[in-house]
Amino acid sequence: HWDDSPSERPNPHRGSTATEVAEQGMAWLDSQSESKPWFLTLHFFDPHSSYEEHPDVGFAEPEYSGWVQPGLENDVLRKMGPLATPKDRRQLSHYYDEEIRAVDAAFEQVLQTLQKRDDWEDTIVVFTSDHGEELAERGYIGHTRTLHHEQIDLPLIVRLPGSRNAGTFAETLLSQKDLCGTMLELATGSTELSSFANLFDGTFEPNSHLSFQVPSQSLGGIERPDVRQVEVDFVPVRSDHTEKRVRKRGLVGKDYRWFQNLQTGEEFLFDTSSDADEKLNLIDDPQWQALLHELRAYDAELSWWDEE
Repeated sequence: HWDDSPSERPNPHRGSTATEVAEQGMAWLDSQSESKPWFLTLHFFDPHSSYEEHPDVGFAEPEYSGWVQPGLENDVLRKMGPLATPKDRRQLSHYYDEEIRAVDAAFEQVLQTLQKRDDWEDTIVVFTSDHGEELAERGYIGHTRTLHHEQIDLPLIVRLPGSRNAGTFAETLLSQKDLCGTMLELATGSTELSSFANLFDGTFEPNSHLSFQVPSQSLGGIERPDVRQVEVDFVPVRSDHTEKRVRKRGLVGKDYRWFQNLQTGEEFLFDTSSDADEKLNLIDDPQWQALLHELRAYDAELSWWDEE
């Protein structure tokens, strides 16, 4: 069953659909037997532009008097992004947080419905996101443009049947490419797909049974590095918007992030242990050349998206 009716409106970017999505999901759930397997995906769109006001939340600063206001179209956001001041960015972040709070409230409704079902103790719940959002930190508002942390470092919360290992926090780098296999293995006990399901029973080893594996030798002096591929290949919906075409890819480790712009040849390397906001590009720093050399070598050996 597929239902995208919440998006069937003159401008699907305006308004809030979180409650509607949750209610339709719960209505479908009510039609499912509590003694047979089922699978449900809910896509909450609210934390996208435009960033709407939710008066019942009220995070926005009433004394703010700049250009940021709820409901701005993408064209306005793109134009004003390079001009945003710290106060503008803070107000924009408040509206974005209000959108997140609306989704949080809707998701709470879904959980409450699930908890009332007889199959709750056999249910796996996964909460994640397809991307983050840049709020003018680098002069742009939206997503699809970069591989910086604000766009690709995502939440992943998993509730196992019976709340097994509840409260466990893992710092391991993971990739969403392995999420489908993980869910399948958790539900059935096995899979031929890449999976990190063994993370939940304490037997997980970085780079084992994942979509990207690195050799066991050191990488820049770091033994058995925990490294993940990252990539954006964005083709604009409108063919005349050629300036929106983006092709970038890179590798992310626990303490560094490297990526390259395939269209311009530019490269970026950041020490995320001391530069969490990724502002200082170390691509020409002599102290990082050994790591950079090995990252480039690994990049050449890996499988990437082929636009052809």
